Amino acid sequence: MIEAIIFDLDGLLVDSERYWNEARRAMATERGIAWNADDHRACMGMSTRTRLGELTGARYVVSSLSSDGLIGWDRKEFYRQPAREVTILDRIGAGDAMVGGVLHGWLQNDFAKALRYGALTAALALSQYGDQVITTRAEVEALLDQTSGDIVR
Repeated sequence: MIEAIIFDLDGLLVDSERYWNEARRAMATERGIAWNADDHRACMGMSTRTRLGELTGARYVVSSLSSDGLIGWDRKEFYRQPAREVTILDRIGAGDAMVGGVLHGWLQNDFAKALRYGALTAALALSQYGDQVITTRAEVEALLDQTSGDIVR
């Protein structure tokens, strides 16, 4: 029995490359990075995050995937961290909380754990009202070890 089939149809059924290039150019421009035809060609076959990391010289690139979690790249491999399940009370501050969590883990020299912290602190922000995450180190560490279930506070 076939369980899954994955197709890469860009260029076969739909020529989306010009739209991707427009989006990449806009993303680079927002960050003050020049984007030219060479960058466009170099990006074909790789992700925009990878190319932007190469252009900026960043050792690490982290991007929110919104309700799908986070993705990170350390110039060697990609890391994917799913979002934590949470009943959303308020969205304000979730992005800032995610960045704070990622930085906390990154300062411990553990990039994969940094993404786990980021997903968790974003979920904590979503689980309360207001733009500041009110928590304790004990709560964060306990929830970090919890692998499933909604964050209930």
